[in-house]
Amino acid sequence: MALAYFITFTTYGTWLHGSAKGKGSVDAEHNVFGTPFVEPDAEREQQAREAIVRPPYVMDPAERQMDCKATVQLAHERGWNLLAAPVRGNHVHVVKAADREEEVEARIRYTLDGQGERMAWYDWRTQQEPRME
Repeated sequence: MALAYFITFTTYGTWLHGSAKGKGSVDAEHNVFGTPFVEPDAEREQQAREAIVRPPYVMDPAERQMDCKATVQLAHERGWNLLAAPVRGNHVHVVKAADREEEVEARIRYTLDGQGERMAWYDWRTQQEPRME
């Protein structure tokens, strides 16, 4: 099970299917974790370029700031544990902790506080060394 989700999306027309940049792109047939990206294909990229109906969109600094604020707000509204959200001119990355994180947190709370009075313990969230009471 994943510890976090790495989500990426691009602005309109800036990263076309078939492009050789980066590791490729993701389409309906290449969107499962661990499977290959769309292979570079100059003909497919050219077809995609011809299909766009307006110029590629690149965000300016004010738009990047607005997008970043909106991403953080959405994450808070959805109750996501947002770990990172860098916004670039032509794409956004979002790193969100998986729900598994909440399961781990519940287990930590139980093992530390659901066993009766603490005796000797270690909690990575708040201390560097084991403690004793």
